[in-house]
Amino acid sequence: MNDRTMRHRSRRVAGVAFALIATAACGTAPGPDTRLIHVAGSYPTAVALGTNGCGAVEVQPQTTVVQHAAGAATFSLTHGPVTYAGTLQATGDFTTAPSQVASGGSTFALTVAGRFRVSGFDATVTVVVTPPQGAAPCQYTVAWTGTKTGDPNVIP
Repeated sequence: MNDRTMRHRSRRVAGVAFALIATAACGTAPGPDTRLIHVAGSYPTAVALGTNGCGAVEVQPQTTVVQHAAGAATFSLTHGPVTYAGTLQATGDFTTAPSQVASGGSTFALTVAGRFRVSGFDATVTVVVTPPQGAAPCQYTVAWTGTKTGDPNVIP
């Protein structure tokens, strides 16, 4: 092989190497996750009484149903007979506005705070009980663990 052939091959190899490096450098860079959060669905929900300053309290598992449009910052959550209006972060964290329920002469103010996961959600419900006039208010918490049925949640 002569000197001229070696220079030609060296240029060709260098050109191919440059083309590969340029292609790699100009490739598509990873961008932000464009999936939208989506948590609508049905969640059989286990419950456990937490702190309790109200005496005898009974909690029961229920199916929780979430209405949510993909990407929306608001949603509704129905657990038993109570529907909550909530706000949702892209991380899956959520809170609800207090829902008022009257029963047996007492008023119950219920708020929910938690986090949706791909497979469900975990939340704490805080219940403030205002009994009939003359009795002192009290408060208790309930832990909810919901397991998603059907398609998994989308948490970007």
